[in-house]
Amino acid sequence: MSRLRSNSGLSLIEILIAVAIISSALVSILGFYNYAIRAGLKSKSQTELKYIAEQEMERLVSLPYSSAELDSYGAFAGRINYLIKEDKYLIKTTVIYLDPDSGEVAENVPRGPREDTHLKKIIVSAARIDGVGGQIDLVTFKSP
Repeated sequence: MSRLRSNSGLSLIEILIAVAIISSALVSILGFYNYAIRAGLKSKSQTELKYIAEQEMERLVSLPYSSAELDSYGAFAGRINYLIKEDKYLIKTTVIYLDPDSGEVAENVPRGPREDTHLKKIIVSAARIDGVGGQIDLVTFKSP
């Protein structure tokens, strides 16, 4: 007597192959998901940095040209200030006198108001203390 064999079920090897294919697809999807989360966090951090830098730049631009906070008399590299905000942001501001004719750093750095070039370059750099998100730099120019 011969028995007929039914081919309607799945063998163990077919199930293992299907599991391997599904597993490899899930691993690649999870890798992309991890990348997307990191990219989103970096983007959020950069947006925060830009907002912080813009606030500081607006504050500096609103000051009068002759404000002591915008003076860098006698400093070839300019006046540099550091500020830590909310215990997580480092803000660096630099004020440099420029030659109004060339737009370059003035060769003869003013030593007082009478030697003023009447053109200042203001640079605001913002970064997180933990290093997430890189650094944002904003530049503007101010004259009386």
